[in-house]
Amino acid sequence: MDTFQFGHTVTRLPQLAYRFGRAGANVLVLGGVHGNEPEGVIVSLGLIERFIGSFTHSLRMTIVPQFNLDGILARITGYKIVENIGYPTPGCLGTYCGLERNIPTLTYEIERGL
Repeated sequence: MDTFQFGHTVTRLPQLAYRFGRAGANVLVLGGVHGNEPEGVIVSLGLIERFIGSFTHSLRMTIVPQFNLDGILARITGYKIVENIGYPTPGCLGTYCGLERNIPTLTYEIERGL
């Protein structure tokens, strides 16, 4: 596993990503896109924990468990930061990437509270 910082948030917190595998198709997992949806963060952190022990897949997977870290922290602390990232496309990031940009996209929805 490689851990790297790919940027920083509006409040200057580091944006971290975790990469598994070195060859094959590229897969990007984003958790915590919306600050009010902790389920994606939980699943992403679970994947990292599982893959640290063993990653045998023939692909290169990058996981960003807290993509909107400021929004997540705003939800927890009450800081006055917008919890949700706005996109110019109605719908979701999957619509924007998949339909408008022709990037192969799989959006996985998790029922709230699971």
